[in-house]
Amino acid sequence: MQKQHTVFITLFLFYLFVLLVVSFVGLGFGMNHLRMINYEGVNNNFVPLNTLSGYVSNIDHYNFDTWFYNTFGIVILFMPFGFLLPKVFSNLNTLKNVLYFALALSMCIEFFQFLTKKGVLDVDDVILNIVGAALGYLIFKIQIKSKF
Repeated sequence: MQKQHTVFITLFLFYLFVLLVVSFVGLGFGMNHLRMINYEGVNNNFVPLNTLSGYVSNIDHYNFDTWFYNTFGIVILFMPFGFLLPKVFSNLNTLKNVLYFALALSMCIEFFQFLTKKGVLDVDDVILNIVGAALGYLIFKIQIKSKF
């Protein structure tokens, strides 16, 4: 059991590293796999669901990669957090705890993206991150129930 816990700790730390790289450096496809973009001058979003509604109502103005990454990609990116956090910290195995920690981590990422101009502060990202963590937690609970 201790060996399995060590594996989950290692996965969690690797996941956090990847999360930070994606959040501050980014990932692209094709010839340019990493992007270093300065977001100075880009508008931040403090209005809940403003960016998301723009993506939905103007879907034809975005290429699929942009649209998918900025909606479902963000959700998918936080799913491992919801799954791994209760695996690593058994005392944090409730949805409430996972959502609190996902909110705190997400807000820290958004705040530091704002400060460093290596991203855009967007409240919709926080919402999508929490949805992703909740889905990851659901997978955790399904996995726990399937053991019995």
